[in-house]
Formats: sequence, C-alpha cells, structure tokens
Amino acid sequence: MITSKMFENTLLKQGMNYSQERQIDAAMIRNELFCGAPGYKRVYILDPDGWKWCDALFTRHSDYSLTTNETDRYLEFRPGERHKIGSYVFISDTDDPYDNIGFSEDNPINPFSDPNFNINKLWIIVGYNDGSTYPKYNVLRCNWDYKWICKVNGKSTILHSYGVIRTLNDYDSGIRTNNYTTILDQVSAGWIPDTHYIYGDRAKAFNLCDTRYLNYGIRLMVTTNAIYPKVYQISKIIETVPPGIIKYVFKQDEYNETRDNPSLMVCDYYDISGTEQTEPINSSTPSEEKTTTIYQCDVNSHGEMERTDSITALHLGKISYFEVSFSEPGIHPKWKIDCIDSLSDNEKAYYIKLLTINTLDEMTISIKPGKANSLIGKKFKLTVTSENGDYASSVKLEVEK
Repeated sequence: MITSKMFENTLLKQGMNYSQERQIDAAMIRNELFCGAPGYKRVYILDPDGWKWCDALFTRHSDYSLTTNETDRYLEFRPGERHKIGSYVFISDTDDPYDNIGFSEDNPINPFSDPNFNINKLWIIVGYNDGSTYPKYNVLRCNWDYKWICKVNGKSTILHSYGVIRTLNDYDSGIRTNNYTTILDQVSAGWIPDTHYIYGDRAKAFNLCDTRYLNYGIRLMVTTNAIYPKVYQISKIIETVPPGIIKYVFKQDEYNETRDNPSLMVCDYYDISGTEQTEPINSSTPSEEKTTTIYQCDVNSHGEMERTDSITALHLGKISYFEVSFSEPGIHPKWKIDCIDSLSDNEKAYYIKLLTINTLDEMTISIKPGKANSLIGKKFKLTVTSENGDYASSVKLEVEK
C-alpha cells in the first residue's frame, strides 16, 4: 500500500509516480556506490567533441611480470557512457579522486602543451570488456612519443604521436623440436591511436597528427641511448584489430650518422648528403601569429555594444554580452561553455542548462543565468575556437548575486 507519506516523498523527489520515485532512489544509490568505490577518479578524456572531465573507476587487470608486456588497467564509466577505442585519457597518479592531474588550469584546451604535461599520466583506451555492470575498457599507459618524417601535401614534415611500446613474444614463444625449444627473439611493437578514425577532420583542432602517415618502411628512433641511438624500421602494420588502434611491428635497423638526427629523435632528417630535408615544425601546431580575444560588452544609452575593460562575473537573472575578435577576417567562431567546479557530470550538465545562451550575430553572444540561488559561486569556462582549430581562447566566469 502506498501511504500519503510515501506519495509526499515521491513529490519531493520530483517523481511523477511511485515507480519513478523508486528509480530515482536506485539511481542515487548507484551514484553513491560508484563515487565511493576504491579507484574512483575524475579523468580527462578526449572525445570527438573535445576534452572533458568524466567520472571513472580505475582498477587493476594484470600484474607486472617478466613474461608479459607492460600491465594494463581497467577504466569503468557510468552506465550508458561510451567512448571510442583509441581515445586518449589523462589519469591521475595520486589517491585524490578530484586531483586535476597537475594541469596549470582546470580545463586545458590543449593539455599536450600544458607546462605540467606528463606522459606517464596519459593513457590510451585499447579494448572494451562487456563483462561488467559498468562500461569497462582496457587502458594502456603511453610510454613513448613516436616521431617520424614523411611527405604531407608534397612537403617533408615532422609528425609525432604518443603511443605505447609493446613486446610481441615472451618466454613461452618458440618452436619445440626433439625436446629442444628454439627461443625466438623478442620482437618490438608499437601501438598508437588511429587519430583519423577516432576524431576525423577534427584531429588537427585537437593538435593531433594524422597517424595514417606512419607507414611501412619508415624508420623510428626508439631509444634512451644518447651515445649510439637504437633505430627500428616498420615491417608490418595492423590497423583493423581493433578499429581505433594501429599496431606496428618493428625490426631493428642501423643508426645512420649522416641521415639521422639524435637531438630531435627523428630518423632520415637529412638526405644522403647530410642536407636538412625539412623544417623542424609539427604540422598540427597552430601559428603563434594567430590570436583570439574574448571581450565582455555593455549596451550604451544608444543601444550599441561597447567593450568593457575587463571580463567580470555573471549575475543572476541578468544578461551579459561577449564578443570575439580574431587577428584575421573571415573566421567563423564556435562557442562552448563548461562548468569547471568539482562536481559530477550530471550536476555540471544541470547548471549549464540554467544558463540561457543566445547568438546575437556571428561574433557576439549573450549569457543569462537563471534565478536559482544554487548558481551563486558556480564557476564556468567560456571557450571560443575557429572551425579548423587554428584559433582558441577562453575566459573563466563566476556567477554572483
């Protein structure tokens, strides 16, 4: 029997009926169990829509052993949350579940260029495991920055990608004949994300090189030996198992003192005569001459927009205006706002929905916070980028009464 008290609780929890109220109860319990579980962390993941913070459980899958590769871990997300295999994800190496991974700002647009970037905190999603209540993925820690030179649009260009060094064979491999076992040499391999498959044409906007250019026969310097660097050549490529990860098999090659550049860790940097073939520029890095500025505006007595001297806070129930300026004409801006407080994804989405955002013209938007007192003190980050990612700028805003 449903009592009046039970029905009252239903109304307080915004349930339309008793069944819905029980579903809300169950969802709250699942959320508490998820956030209270060992290994709970906030991770910073790159989806096709951009970088974002997600709640996740970081758990152990395998232990380190001399007979296996480097260990992999599990990353579990909330029910219904899916991510592409090959996605980059930053994971804190501390026990603090709300650690910001050491970034210099809360929501870096390009964490790869952050002054506190640490490759040991960068992981790659390499597989999906459906044997769990939560969506579970295998992740591997990045341990190398692969650099190579190739032709891009007819020009020799240095490209790079963060990935994983792997070993194909272990002590159990080999051929057994007449009670003797021939042990095969361990074969080096590399795994890197298929950036075009995962992010498409937006990969450049995320400062990622197109890894399809890492092809058969290309030589790579994979070494910590500064005296006589170790060089490898790609002898095999597997790019469909699973889609999103490109696997390479390496065979050892000889270091060429004339052609290879150990200071840049790039093979075939010079031609056969020792002449430089390319400028040492990452093709995906935006030009420093391209600048973007966000201004806050007020409406004067004539109904015209005027830029203010500095960015101020948002105010409950009041409209604020923002304008973007690019260093060259013809740029079409893309606006985005994120909540940067230490909240769950659902709570962040709730507060973002309390902001009314309207486009006034191609370069100007308005933001009006709702009148909910819970908005007071909430911090947001307003970001604007160009369509191809060459421009990017952001400002932090706090809601005041």
